Amino acid sequence: MEKKCKKYKPLFESDFDLLTEMSNISKQKTGVDYIVWLFPKTGKEKHGARIKIKVNNDYVPITISDEPEVKSFVKIDSKKLNKIKNWIILNKEILVKKYFIK
Repeated sequence: MEKKCKKYKPLFESDFDLLTEMSNISKQKTGVDYIVWLFPKTGKEKHGARIKIKVNNDYVPITISDEPEVKSFVKIDSKKLNKIKNWIILNKEILVKKYFIK
């Protein structure tokens, strides 16, 4: 039986306020097949909000939006990709908050 992706809830409301560097969310907390890597905006980016997942030895960027897009040529199983996209949509508000944290 396939696990569903989960809405991420920090233990404390201030959890994301404490994270100012790269951080990750485990597979157990997300329900997706990859560890999700989060990065706050630094001001040097030439792109919008995104997360990264590690597929084999590659970090694959995926946009945080209502229609997430993979910004890499790395092959990802379509079923797993749909699951991560659904997780991004489900958690878009908190992911964007983390990206724009100062």
